Parts: sequence; C-alpha cells; structure tokens
Amino acid sequence: MPPSAEPLRAKRSSPSVPPPPAPGLSDAAAALSGAAAALHDAAAALEGAAARLAAIRPRARTSTHTGATPTPPGTPPDRERT
Repeated sequence: MPPSAEPLRAKRSSPSVPPPPAPGLSDAAAALSGAAAALHDAAAALEGAAARLAAIRPRARTSTHTGATPTPPGTPPDRERT
C-alpha cells in the first residue's frame, strides 16, 4: 500500500462511532425533553377533564339508521307535537 493512502484511512471515521455532538445540542435536547414532559402532563390533564365531563354530561347519541338525534327523555316525539 502506498504511504499516501495511510493518512486518508486514518481520517475516516468508523460508521459505528457517532460524531461528537454539536455545541448547544445538549441544551436543545434538554429543552425538547422538558417540552415533551409538559405536553404529556397537559394531555393527561385534558384526558382527566374529558372523563369527568363525560361522567357529568353524556353525549347525545345519534341514530345509526336515520342519523337523527333522539328526543330528550320526557319530550314527545315530533309527530305528537303541535
């Protein structure tokens, strides 16, 4: 092997060794990790609020046959209203 090829081999990095992180990258990663944790907490709070709301006020169900919303309990059907 010619001596001129040896410096090129020494400069090549191995594919299994990652390059060193860029300056400030760890700060950005920490900020993203904090933001992800905050989003997770907010999502958990929203899910809890949605569950409490669903327990208080159930959703109006639509008929799968007609797509119409059923009348509330105690209300006469449309044909009996005048």
